[in-house]
Amino acid sequence: MKKIIQEPLLHFILIGAVFFLLYSYTGHNSENKDAIIIDTQDLEEIISKFEMQWSRTPTEDELISIVTAKIEDEVFYKEALKMKLDSNDEIIKRRLSQKMKSLTKDISTAIQPSEEELKEFFNENLEKYPTDATYSFYQMFFSPDKRKEWKKEATQLLSTLNKTSLKEALTMGDPIALPQHFNKTTEFHISRQMGSEFTAQLKDLKTQQWLGPIDSGFGTHLVFIETMETKKTASFESVKEKVTSDYLYQKQNQVKASILKEFQKKYSITFAIDNPKFSEAFVSKMKTKIIED
Repeated sequence: MKKIIQEPLLHFILIGAVFFLLYSYTGHNSENKDAIIIDTQDLEEIISKFEMQWSRTPTEDELISIVTAKIEDEVFYKEALKMKLDSNDEIIKRRLSQKMKSLTKDISTAIQPSEEELKEFFNENLEKYPTDATYSFYQMFFSPDKRKEWKKEATQLLSTLNKTSLKEALTMGDPIALPQHFNKTTEFHISRQMGSEFTAQLKDLKTQQWLGPIDSGFGTHLVFIETMETKKTASFESVKEKVTSDYLYQKQNQVKASILKEFQKKYSITFAIDNPKFSEAFVSKMKTKIIED
């Protein structure tokens, strides 16, 4: 029982329940739904937004003008609702749906996870947090702009290159505005300079010998890999910020799903689909997924 009470998701759901009950009470039980009330909080909010935009306090005339526009918007908004102008308007539906989703996000971020909760989440999802593989290697470039058969020449040279000293080998090939030597460089940074196609081929190569040819967006390369370190799990501290973000994202989705499930209980969802384009199996699957899940 104690463990259930300490469960963070339960906290989120309880906060959500209180939030939406409060919203329902204050937003829908007003005695006069046509009342438009401008209070101190409204004025302070208007002034704050004005100051953020213009870096000064609004004059009395400017403040009155903004309040007038606000009342005008509120009157037209209420009249539009009475005339059901929001009905079947996809833009309005999408905007209101986004606002409701934003409310659920605010709820889920109300409680920050503890260090223990984050570590538990990290240990349960280790595969999401690998360190990048790193390589130390030399590369020799063969330019398609300077050679007619650059790949063939690279292959021919490779057959004798391993009998040549590393120092001498590095004098061969064509110049390129890239490092000749990459020292303990991650896959990410290699890909940024050489392209992902080049990086993908490195993991299948052996060390301490010239190998290739390997293609990049520049041309063809021969490579001599000194050392390589494969991917491994990152330390918790090094990825704590990402773990926190992932944890909150997961909780947001759980809270949203829980609230949505409760909301859907208020509605009767019917599927009237008789187009042969959609099979009975598909319609049945959709009903099960949307209604029962």
